[in-house]
Amino acid sequence: MGGISLIAVGVDVSVKRRLDVVVLDESGRIVEAPRERQSAEDLEAALSRLHPAVVAIDSPPAFGVDGRSRLAERRLMQVGINIYATPSDPAARSRPFYRWILAGMEAYEAAERAGFFLYRGPGPVTGRAIEVFPHASAVCLRGKLPPLRLRRKSQRAQWRKAALASRGVAVETLHSLDQVDAALAALTGLRNGQLLAVPGLRAALEGLCSEAASVARAEGFEIADREAIDLTVRIARRTRENRASMLQDVQLRRRTEVDAITGAVLRAAKRHDLRVPMNLVSHALVMGLERSYRGPSG
Repeated sequence: MGGISLIAVGVDVSVKRRLDVVVLDESGRIVEAPRERQSAEDLEAALSRLHPAVVAIDSPPAFGVDGRSRLAERRLMQVGINIYATPSDPAARSRPFYRWILAGMEAYEAAERAGFFLYRGPGPVTGRAIEVFPHASAVCLRGKLPPLRLRRKSQRAQWRKAALASRGVAVETLHSLDQVDAALAALTGLRNGQLLAVPGLRAALEGLCSEAASVARAEGFEIADREAIDLTVRIARRTRENRASMLQDVQLRRRTEVDAITGAVLRAAKRHDLRVPMNLVSHALVMGLERSYRGPSG
């Protein structure tokens, strides 16, 4: 792979179209031509050849254990991010619609055969297969929900493609919604310093800071968007080899500080009737992840 220091493989799952696979490097560059209609065996071979840092799969690794959906899915839907629910009822599992989850489970099995076992925490995600939500990633990158009028796949693909393109990812070779989702899936599992290296994550970081700064000003503090961004970037550069403390909390299955930090931003924003969509989504994602291992009353 030449001078590439880190790559991620994103996988979108479908029954009819099988697997779409996109490979990104740490700068957001598409490393090789996106692959479509791949089998689980094709994925296994690609992972054995590429040796990526992480494999990100847009599918549940298993059916739910109770209820009509999983906690993370419910949390995302509460903030307006529509995603497919993962059922636990055996009768629901047998419906033809949910065959795509079975195809996803085959993708995880292929990743495991190539040495990428499912990430279950604690510990780093490097060298693991993880579940991702590309639509939620696009919402974070764009800082807003898509218009309700986006009914056709081509419209949804263009909206999500714009999320990638505006962050420096060349999207000319992404010819379907599935390939776009695979590219969104690949942007994951990065250290603090890589927040600055990947254009999309750098932009997301700046968006979070700008929203927080606007709330701070409403609360009476004098801080410009640029000042908040520059301060955060300086901290990220100084700690570029660190793994964020909140990520360590998740890996060790501890209570995170997300509600004390991002939650405080959300509560202040509500008092001043300010929109902070990126902070809202990031809070929901971390809280959903935390409650998946601590339980609803944890």
